[in-house]
Amino acid sequence: MTQIVLIDKEVTNEKELTIASNIIWKLEKNQLTDAILLFDKLTDSKKFPKDWIQATEYALRTEDWAALSESFIRKEFIGSEGYFLIIAPHKLCREQGETVELSALLGKVIPINSMPFKQVEEQAINVFGRLLQPITEVIPCICLCSCNHFNYENSEAFIVPESWAIPGSLEGPIINNMTQHRKRFHQLVQKNIPSIFEPETANLLLDSLADEAVGLQRQHIEYQYHDAGHATGLGIRRKVQDNLLLTYWCAAIEEWRADSVEFDLAHRTLPIEEVGKLIAANFCLRFGIDAQRWGGSDFDSHATSCLLTLEYLFSSGALCIKQGQLALRNPNYQSLAKAVEIQRAEAVCLTQEELSLEHLTGIVGLYQSIKVHKSTKEIFREFVILPCQ
Repeated sequence: MTQIVLIDKEVTNEKELTIASNIIWKLEKNQLTDAILLFDKLTDSKKFPKDWIQATEYALRTEDWAALSESFIRKEFIGSEGYFLIIAPHKLCREQGETVELSALLGKVIPINSMPFKQVEEQAINVFGRLLQPITEVIPCICLCSCNHFNYENSEAFIVPESWAIPGSLEGPIINNMTQHRKRFHQLVQKNIPSIFEPETANLLLDSLADEAVGLQRQHIEYQYHDAGHATGLGIRRKVQDNLLLTYWCAAIEEWRADSVEFDLAHRTLPIEEVGKLIAANFCLRFGIDAQRWGGSDFDSHATSCLLTLEYLFSSGALCIKQGQLALRNPNYQSLAKAVEIQRAEAVCLTQEELSLEHLTGIVGLYQSIKVHKSTKEIFREFVILPCQ
């Protein structure tokens, strides 16, 4: 069913938003012709950019999705009030394999603080000498209406640009569906984290996201720092374009590397207490959601990135097993910030090595040099996966 999230009566009574919602409803019912006819009512819209609406209608008629490329890359699909309507084929990878489905998202950009971009870029250049790609912008939004790939309970909240079947979309922004993030926090994270960690540690992690307004902002900032991590080294765009992350292991190392560089850049640009809270927000996502993905650490790259973090937490001595659950030895945010120091240092060295490779294919061997102890895999299964099943 079409997912419609009612924000308030004023918003949902807006005529143009109602038309946009009806378009999505028609698409879900496979009534493409009827959906296209409704675009005439949005031609003079004040909510949505006229050129984008016309290009979307043209693309739906002709299946020429290149018509959306330039406007998507330049973020010209967002109206002056922050509303946007994106309709295009979308790729999604699940246990049954990759699927592509015409999907739609009606949303509104929300004005929340982001990371200090200039400082982060300066620190990244200071650490690595250069940035081979710009840091991808993450756009936080609320979802008003959606269909197909964005309907399911387990649909992606973090919509990466390359997942759209729009030529050149890799250079566009990430859409961060904060409606879905908060839903997953309440439905999954708050249930799974206390199953994995002893109460004091679990409360520390959950408290970083518990307040709605603060949690919303911290989740968004954490994701933006994560993509700053992806921009370092050869850069995520180059790796995707050159098919360097085709195996689940290479993709997992890239996720773990981005997390770890994220922590390093946060350490250089944020107060230590806030760094700890950002790491706590990351752990809520990785352990509470990603670790539980189908296929686990032998199949899913996000689950495996969580396994790698677990490896370094035990190596540093920051984590132990207490009364049958995982526990931080010092459950406070400053200690949590220090707990990832070895992980940060390892990822920084890995990224510097990546930048010195003579041939891009060398990244496979480099990433395969990262090892996980058999005992960590067993702990991951027994103390992270099984308690949440």
